[in-house]
Amino acid sequence: MNYRLNFEKKFSLLIATLYIGWAIFFVFNTSFVAIDGKRYYSLFDDAMISMRYAWNFSHGNGLVWNSGEFVEGYSNFLMTLVMSVFTSLLDKKTAVLGVQLLGAFTVLGVAIVAKSLFNKIQENNFLSTGVFVLVLFYYPLSYWSLMGMETGLLSILLLLAFFQSVCWLRTKNESQLFFSFIFFGFAFLTRNDALIYSAITLVYYFILSVYTKDFSSVKSILFSGLILGFFVVSQTIFRWLYYGDILPNTYYLKVDQVPFLIRINDGLVYSWDFIKSNNLLLLLALFGSLFRSNSKKIYFLILILFAVVYQIYVGGDAWGRWRFMIPVIPLIMILSTLFMKDVIDLILEKSQKTFNMFFKKNMKELVFFIFFAIVCYLNAFPYLNEIRLKVQLSDVIYNQNNINKSVALNAILMPQATIGVFWAGSIPYYTDRYAIDFLGKSDLYIARMYPHLPSEFVWLQKITIPGHNKYDLNYSIKELQPVYIQRYHWIGQNLRRYTVENYVRFEYVDENGVTTLILKKDSPYVYWDRGKVLMWGE
Repeated sequence: MNYRLNFEKKFSLLIATLYIGWAIFFVFNTSFVAIDGKRYYSLFDDAMISMRYAWNFSHGNGLVWNSGEFVEGYSNFLMTLVMSVFTSLLDKKTAVLGVQLLGAFTVLGVAIVAKSLFNKIQENNFLSTGVFVLVLFYYPLSYWSLMGMETGLLSILLLLAFFQSVCWLRTKNESQLFFSFIFFGFAFLTRNDALIYSAITLVYYFILSVYTKDFSSVKSILFSGLILGFFVVSQTIFRWLYYGDILPNTYYLKVDQVPFLIRINDGLVYSWDFIKSNNLLLLLALFGSLFRSNSKKIYFLILILFAVVYQIYVGGDAWGRWRFMIPVIPLIMILSTLFMKDVIDLILEKSQKTFNMFFKKNMKELVFFIFFAIVCYLNAFPYLNEIRLKVQLSDVIYNQNNINKSVALNAILMPQATIGVFWAGSIPYYTDRYAIDFLGKSDLYIARMYPHLPSEFVWLQKITIPGHNKYDLNYSIKELQPVYIQRYHWIGQNLRRYTVENYVRFEYVDENGVTTLILKKDSPYVYWDRGKVLMWGE
């Protein structure tokens, strides 16, 4: 037994080491040399928006996108504060690298907690090691975490909360219940929509206690609700006093005034794609929660179902890779593994006379080895080229283009110049100029608009894109008059004629390359002698 335990620990350590090695190669593969000859690192553009908030906060300008403008254009308060630690200690390029490397260790943390959670439900180091590997090899978790999003941090906090919850369901120890809701509170600060998991947990605990006539636990459950309420009320008061609103600007951008039925339609389409991509695990998890059911399995199933319901309610996501579902993916893997164990145990119980104990034990482990291998392959298959680092990610290509523009803008724009962007992350972060967000994450007017929707659409097909369907280029370009604009058109709106009359194309050459910019004609805030003006036809 000790030999097996030591082997499983060493195997887990080996897999973790290989993962960290792969993550380092991933980080390097997503870096590039810009036109100034310097190496830059890549975060998802939304993460770069948070990095701008973090940079301003750590350098005394406040938790803002533009100095002096109090708009909550992020939805990941705690992750932004974590980023501010890196931006306070490092320069801009190295801070990005630091956040990427942190992502690798959050993924490792998620896998470790998932393994512990499995063992808390069913003590079995062999199977918990399999869950550890499944989580670690789930590429979407690594993608979002290594690209700087809050997904990994949120997942580890929620899993810690689930772990303490499962402990409490077994022991009824009040401290475990309270710790559960402390973790739920920090998860709420990471992303406010984590509130759905804590609310479900509160209701489930209450109903379970009443159903089992465990009335002594009700008081503890209500006190746990107060712990959660402290986090919710504290951030709401901060938001109201600091930003002048009780909801983040991202809520107005993505949900407010977007017709309910259109959100549900797009959410169903997006969630159906998720179900198709994870059909085996989801089916096994459903069976696993109902077969030899208990309070912990039902709890996990409810959490998973409500995660899907929430994803439908908000209209899905603008991006694939299921970032809203990732915190419950380990629960799906745990339920699937438990179901396989129960089925195999049942089969072997029915065949006691057929196989001896040695054969049963080894056959069971062989079946699970095959099961884990198949699931790992199915999870990895859509992303094999990315996992093998054979392709350059589209987000990295966009980031390289934006950083090249940032280098050029820093060289030719005076500090008073303003910039107008669709990609609101890298360019504002690296230029430090006053920025105008054409898609409204950090613009109160745009975020509260009625969305642009197609005049004709088909139900149960994708209709619109959350967070990218509110824009008014007449306001952002004609009225606000940015010195630099990233482009002059978006979906159904095109200001080419106005742009040709009022802006010029400008070519900037650096030691490692050339980039072309669109600049306000005759602006006094441009060093015109540092490049050349191009004709629009060139």
